[in-house]
Amino acid sequence: MILQTRCTHCRQYLSFKSSAVDRFALAKKIGAKPEIVCNQCGKSDKYDLNDIKATKNRTLGLIASLIFLVGTGLTVYVVLTEIFELANIYAISGLVGFIGIPYLIYEAINSSEQSKVAYFNAKIYG
Repeated sequence: MILQTRCTHCRQYLSFKSSAVDRFALAKKIGAKPEIVCNQCGKSDKYDLNDIKATKNRTLGLIASLIFLVGTGLTVYVVLTEIFELANIYAISGLVGFIGIPYLIYEAINSSEQSKVAYFNAKIYG
């Protein structure tokens, strides 16, 4: 999860990563009024925790998409090469059900990240 706020001087986004589940846990880690230095203008300022918003981690979304695309391609290849050698209908249906595994992994990663972001943004500190 990526945490963002805007610089009070130049209005650029300030981003940093954190494993805090909500603003209360973030306050325990970095304090109630953390001092953050802007990378653009170089000025530091103290920010209110309620001004910090969570967004989805794009790197994690990219990894989930790659797992989905590569995993689906590989499972379709395996299913198409093995399906003609099987004579049992239950084995064929199990093999076809195997295609859904990359999608389930993709959905698990995305829904987990989305619920973390929604939970962090729902809690107001103070």
